[in-house]
Amino acid sequence: MQLFNLVLGVAVYLPFVTLSDRLRSNQSRTSMHNLALAAESVLPAVPERRLIGLSGMAGHLAHRTTSMTKSYAASSICAIPSTRRR
Repeated sequence: MQLFNLVLGVAVYLPFVTLSDRLRSNQSRTSMHNLALAAESVLPAVPERRLIGLSGMAGHLAHRTTSMTKSYAASSICAIPSTRRR
């Protein structure tokens, strides 16, 4: 009986999980597309465009990418051995 309940629970729950994954994937793809469009767009009135200032998921992705790049750069600088003679 427990096995039947487990199979029934998985059968009912699985379509919602796959739907959620599909929706999240589509949202991520759309956000990355919007971020790429914003990065590639050229606005003559604004010589420099800050992607972090974008609203929604595109701004969030830009902010996360920037912070990850900064932390990677900081860790890479700290990992470089000193070549200075003492």
